[in-house]
Amino acid sequence: MDLATLSLSPNDRVLHYPCGDGALCRQIAALVPLGVVIGLDSDDNVRAARVASRDVDNVMFVPCDGHEIPWKEDVFSHVIVGNQDLPLREIVRVLAEGGRAFLESGEIIATKEHPTTAAGLKVLR
Repeated sequence: MDLATLSLSPNDRVLHYPCGDGALCRQIAALVPLGVVIGLDSDDNVRAARVASRDVDNVMFVPCDGHEIPWKEDVFSHVIVGNQDLPLREIVRVLAEGGRAFLESGEIIATKEHPTTAAGLKVLR
């Protein structure tokens, strides 16, 4: 993924699913030194990513079943998904106002706009 596509700021909060070994999360963490990167994946991948990332302070890995994001609403400035297993409603639920969701290819799949509709969101796909 071309990380320039994300237009990251130092304090952004980024969610990545599935994170695999955490390599992309570590790359992003270096670009958001005042922010945080959360990687979601299966238990085995999360364990491996934690080991590989033990020296990175602003990255965390959490098990996820791929059906529900274990996080509260309106948190992340960016959500990156490697596949379309994760329901779009879950992706939009955790996006903060002004947040954007991407496929790993760099394609934007959803944004959460300033409230202009009752739900305040725009699904692009």
